[in-house]
Amino acid sequence: MNDYDDNDFKVCYRKIIETVNSLSENNNEPLMIAAVLTTTGLSLYRSLLPEEDYDKMLEVMVEFKDDINSYQHRGYLN
Repeated sequence: MNDYDDNDFKVCYRKIIETVNSLSENNNEPLMIAAVLTTTGLSLYRSLLPEEDYDKMLEVMVEFKDDINSYQHRGYLN
């Protein structure tokens, strides 16, 4: 895995959140947006990680599922 510059991560994160906010403001179904983001992310992991690491990533996601904050429109941009 790569280590990412914190600023680069924040810029990427902000762009994704701005896109999600825009999609939700234009009456796109939030569950559809979540499905697209999830499948896209999992597809990236599947393409870039060895199978063992991909499986471990999914295990970690399930393990920390209760630590994930609820989405609040525009709340992540501050």
